[in-house]
Amino acid sequence: SADALILWRFAQAMTGCAGMVVARAVVRDWCQPQDMARVLSLLVLVMGIAPILAPSLGAMLLQWQDWPSLFIVLAAFGLFCALIFTWGVPESHPEERRDTEISFMGAMRNYRHVLSHRRFLGYALSGGLAQSGMFAYISSSSFVFMQGFELSSQQFSLLFGANAFALILASQINRALLQTQPAQVVLMRALQVYLVLALLMSLAAATGTGGLWGVAIPLWGCLACLGFTFPNSTSAAMAPFGDRAGVASALLGTMQFTIAGTASAVVGHIGGNDPLPMALTIASCAAGACLLLHWVRGQSANG
Repeated sequence: SADALILWRFAQAMTGCAGMVVARAVVRDWCQPQDMARVLSLLVLVMGIAPILAPSLGAMLLQWQDWPSLFIVLAAFGLFCALIFTWGVPESHPEERRDTEISFMGAMRNYRHVLSHRRFLGYALSGGLAQSGMFAYISSSSFVFMQGFELSSQQFSLLFGANAFALILASQINRALLQTQPAQVVLMRALQVYLVLALLMSLAAATGTGGLWGVAIPLWGCLACLGFTFPNSTSAAMAPFGDRAGVASALLGTMQFTIAGTASAVVGHIGGNDPLPMALTIASCAAGACLLLHWVRGQSANG
């Protein structure tokens, strides 16, 4: 039944989130902040690309099999990941830092400690808002491009793939830049470009300038900017918490996906096949991310 499907999907999400939380924590345990940003640029190949490619891969599978096949593939993939993690990833958290007793109140104290850190809040929320623009795009792009601009399913798949490639390419350029540039500097410049491109996309959507390409080209650039913002904001937010990497990673994911879900709901409610709500939502996310980054950098400069 539909209720059973929702219940089991909820349970799947509750357990599946461990992959993202633990992966970031392991990287923080093993790496200093600058190196962490470089490693996270590699993780973008999975953590950043998966939400973009997953709908296309699912649609391709449904062309060949019925919908239960999706869950068979997910189960096989989950087993594959569990086997790799069990035998291929050693414990990263130093033994002297491990809690001998885990309690609810102890967890709450750790959460409060991390949330009271302004640097964490600033970078986590800034990165979360930037990432929310991607989810606004994911939730509305099929309506905008297939109904509004009348692309075929094949043409839309090519556009979707090109945008995914932008994110992959930028994340690997980010790795090279971090050899000479601080992660915070790269993040600031990427967010500034992100905002300019989002505003240009909004202008094109409002006036009809350039038609399809007036929206698609700046959108491609916006998604490329996320290849810089995701790893750098994550490493900057988690940098102060070498002793609480798991807590920081969990809160980071919770905050970012809460914001992303809100952005998706907003653009889904007001959107339809008009590109302007999508563009304005992305621009709003970019502006908020820039303001938060300005705030956290000002706080750092003051003390």
